[in-house]
Amino acid sequence: PRSRGLGDVYKRQLLYIAADTIGLASFTVTGTMVGLSDGEPESYIFPVVLGLLTAVGGGVLRDLMAQKIPVVLVMDVYATASIAGSIMICLCWRFGAMDLAPIIGALVVIILRVLAVQFKWQLYRPVK
Repeated sequence: PRSRGLGDVYKRQLLYIAADTIGLASFTVTGTMVGLSDGEPESYIFPVVLGLLTAVGGGVLRDLMAQKIPVVLVMDVYATASIAGSIMICLCWRFGAMDLAPIIGALVVIILRVLAVQFKWQLYRPVK
């Protein structure tokens, strides 16, 4: 049997991050679009929160079933990317670009996650 090198571990980790990012984007879009499905809301708080909870909740369930620490507890930009994508969807919705809203929202989530992983972005943490 061939031993696994660092390249195999890196490829598997990269595949996991890619699948996680696509899942985060798609569940963010799904939750936000369901929140917007009744038409023009008075406030966009409900669709944004629904998009965030749908995306992050799905990731937490996945991680718990895989017996891993939930990514949202380790990587700050995870939930932030979801919120940014939801806000972009709501902005597109508000200005009449309803057909483009899911695509733009998903792209925002994916781009933010890729940049956060690539450059190891973390939100501010207070010094103890």
